[in-house]
Amino acid sequence: MNLAAPTGIPFGKPATRVRLQEKASDVASLRPAIETGPLVMANGDEVVVQISAAAVNPSDVKAATGLMPYAVFPRTPGRDFAGTVVAGPADLMGKSVFGSSGDLGIRRDGSHGTHVVVPRDGLVAKPAGMSFAEAAGIGVPFVTAIEGFRRAGLPERGMSCSSWASTAR
Repeated sequence: MNLAAPTGIPFGKPATRVRLQEKASDVASLRPAIETGPLVMANGDEVVVQISAAAVNPSDVKAATGLMPYAVFPRTPGRDFAGTVVAGPADLMGKSVFGSSGDLGIRRDGSHGTHVVVPRDGLVAKPAGMSFAEAAGIGVPFVTAIEGFRRAGLPERGMSCSSWASTAR
């Protein structure tokens, strides 16, 4: 689960990831670092996904600033992702997938890096007509958008709504 985890199944390629070493007192105090190191799968039910797209969510900041007291440090943030399975069970190798949430990015290393280790049950096959960026936005970003609409009393019957997102490279 973590960079340089002591036991498990090693993944042959090092991963580069954002790391939060400790809880920050506020957003201005966040001190993310970029680290490169080995990945280890805890067991045969985990996979390594090469990240093609990852979302940034309010929960990433909340966990980093102590508003989610069960968050662990050090860790890599990020709860939503899309990419390609590059290690794990043979039936998943090379598959385009996406996934979200659970303890990812809060109690275990998340998706803000080149690769992420996740349980195979946490993956969904990416539809062929959907981009990696679109798939990475399905989880928490979608729930955040729909909850915002709900709190605003939208949409009303007959109304069309649009939720916008952006990506940076």
